[in-house]
Amino acid sequence: MLLPLLYILIPSQILLIAPMPAFVEAYVTAYSATETSRHNPGGLNAMGLKPQWLDVACPRGLRLGQRVEIMGYPFICRDRYAKWLDDERDLPTFDIFSTDYRSALDFGIQKVRVRIIN
Repeated sequence: MLLPLLYILIPSQILLIAPMPAFVEAYVTAYSATETSRHNPGGLNAMGLKPQWLDVACPRGLRLGQRVEIMGYPFICRDRYAKWLDDERDLPTFDIFSTDYRSALDFGIQKVRVRIIN
């Protein structure tokens, strides 16, 4: 099985770091359109689409469109997680889109294994 590769982007060069493992230990959070509209008035994700159920903001080491499985559910990486927040944590963060602001808050921060799907 071929594994996705983790890349680090540096202006004018791309460094190949290591194969991305099939599972990664990660923090998972949730966000909603309410939060998105404060920082992004158009409400579009990094792929230029309106966020929808089963969308997730992923670390920059994964390509947009990459499929992942979180807590038994299939998600598609259609957005990027805030780099400055990722830099503060010891693990990558995946941010699940929720249609409800209260549900996103109640979800909190959870440490789980995320499966990277080819």
